Amino acid sequence: MKSLRGEDFNNKKYNYYIKLLKNKIKMQPKAKFYFELAVELEKLNNAKAKGYFDKSMELNPDYKKLINSP
Repeated sequence: MKSLRGEDFNNKKYNYYIKLLKNKIKMQPKAKFYFELAVELEKLNNAKAKGYFDKSMELNPDYKKLINSP
């Protein structure tokens, strides 16, 4: 699905959200924030996403179900 505002707008939005999530992780390193950050990085095809998925599973093994689901 194409955005009405374009890919550049979406990338800016994702990057802004990534910055917010990194700040949240600094304040509260919770599995939820690591997982959300990994999802956003994955949207941008960023290789660092896997590390954040791994960290979310380390903090809360329940996230493994979400990551390994079909």
